[in-house]
Amino acid sequence: DLARIRDRVKNYANIAGTAKARGTVTGTADDIRATVSAAVDNLTLNGKRYDQAEVSLAYGANVISDLTLTLKRGAQSLSVQAANYDIKTNCLQSATGRIVDINIPDVWQLLTSSPYLRTAQGRSLQEAIGRVPKLTGGTLSANIALDGCLNQPNGSLSLHASNVGVDIREIKSLDINATATNGLVTLNRLIAASDDTSVTATGEFAIPDRRVRLDVVASNLDLSRLRPWLGDNTPSGVARADFLVEGNVTSPHVVGSVEVVKPGYGGFTFDALRASRVEVTDNKIEFSDVILASNSHQAVARGYLPWSWSTFSIPPNEPLTISASLQKQDLSLLSALTAELDPARTSGAIQAAVQVGGTFASPKISGNLRIDNGTVAVKNFSNDFKNVNVNLRFDGNRVVVDELSAASSLGGRISVTPGGYVTMGLLADSAIDLKIAADGLIVAERNALGFREDITSQVDAGLSVTGTL
Repeated sequence: DLARIRDRVKNYANIAGTAKARGTVTGTADDIRATVSAAVDNLTLNGKRYDQAEVSLAYGANVISDLTLTLKRGAQSLSVQAANYDIKTNCLQSATGRIVDINIPDVWQLLTSSPYLRTAQGRSLQEAIGRVPKLTGGTLSANIALDGCLNQPNGSLSLHASNVGVDIREIKSLDINATATNGLVTLNRLIAASDDTSVTATGEFAIPDRRVRLDVVASNLDLSRLRPWLGDNTPSGVARADFLVEGNVTSPHVVGSVEVVKPGYGGFTFDALRASRVEVTDNKIEFSDVILASNSHQAVARGYLPWSWSTFSIPPNEPLTISASLQKQDLSLLSALTAELDPARTSGAIQAAVQVGGTFASPKISGNLRIDNGTVAVKNFSNDFKNVNVNLRFDGNRVVVDELSAASSLGGRISVTPGGYVTMGLLADSAIDLKIAADGLIVAERNALGFREDITSQVDAGLSVTGTL
């Protein structure tokens, strides 16, 4: 009964079943030689039961001269054969492995159910697995061959997986072909494809010094597919990205470019985004000439964000620097931010220069945004807002109003008293202090509410808005 050895492996696996074995043991205490064959009935490993589990081996002089292992579960199977494995040198003459139609969620459960993950030694592995989206479907088949010493092996890998479920998404196919010579692993081909989306990679990985060089290309990547990784912060759009990854596998140097068609975030959609150079170093993500375009308008940004390879995230308390500019663009670009604006009747110049410093958790913003003598039209409103003049100043975590005024084409004006402000950041820490005055302001709307209404109103009022958002 394998329950008798459960205590010895309880930190690594939950195991059950009934074993039977036979063989011969010869030699002296200093030179044991053995030939053993064993089978386990009803083998259960971390909650998964196997139909067949068999192993046979021949051992002598610290060398496993012959090893055969077979595991089967329904149509799934794993078989391993090895010859002349020297335990002291960690070298072998040859080994082959064959995996047929392995259920990927089963493997995922075997891994995530291991008691080892709940030990102090396994905590870092558990944290790494926690950052990977759950694998919910798919099958995998592979052929593996190895020879030489395992710290510098020779060998080959051919792997195919299909219908791989990643959280709620699915990768239709994954193909990997790799070879190894004296510890240098050459990735001849990696192709992950789903409909029109594909990710390809080629390159090398040197096992002895853990250095990598990879060329990665992602084409027609629907950014919404990144939701399992990014959650509610996932942008939209279709991207192409080219990257070169070099250096130590734990903190490589990455450089490349990204283009996104119809990028969107937070309900706003634009025509295109292009980052001609993105570079990831030990502790930074640097970017230059990031262009966000809408119709004939564009904004440009550059700077850097902090980065941690150990946590694969942006550290909240490390410094960042971002600058963005909008050079005398037409006000109609605001129609990209709200569908309520009528771009055909909106005109004027808008320009802005913004710098962001501080940290991700506590950003500090400086700069300003200006609109001079603009015209803004709202759909289903008969009046336009003319002589629109705006001067907003970014000061730390505040947007301060130095000027904000407009006149209705039907008569009257609206303005905000200079010095009013809105703070930016977490809602719990936000504040607003604005004084708004309407002086004979006439507005007229038709069917804006969908009730075939036709309303003209004149507003004379003073409004003070203060408190938290």
